[in-house]
Amino acid sequence: GVAAKNIMAAPQQLPPGWEARWDPQQARNYYVDHNTKTTHWRPPAVSAAATAALARSTAQPAAPAMRQQQPQQQ
Repeated sequence: GVAAKNIMAAPQQLPPGWEARWDPQQARNYYVDHNTKTTHWRPPAVSAAATAALARSTAQPAAPAMRQQQPQQQ
């Protein structure tokens, strides 16, 4: 069999710029935030709504900064 110390936990959804790594001395995962160049023992909290918003923002081109509104007809 495979030694337990070499098995990482199942991958999870992480925000952009985050990475899960294995620490063999502690026998546990730790998380790297490449955005802030910091490490953490606990994964970042990501809500389902935030995950969906991140997916939409990275999948679509940026919206124009300003849009003119059409006058309402009466």
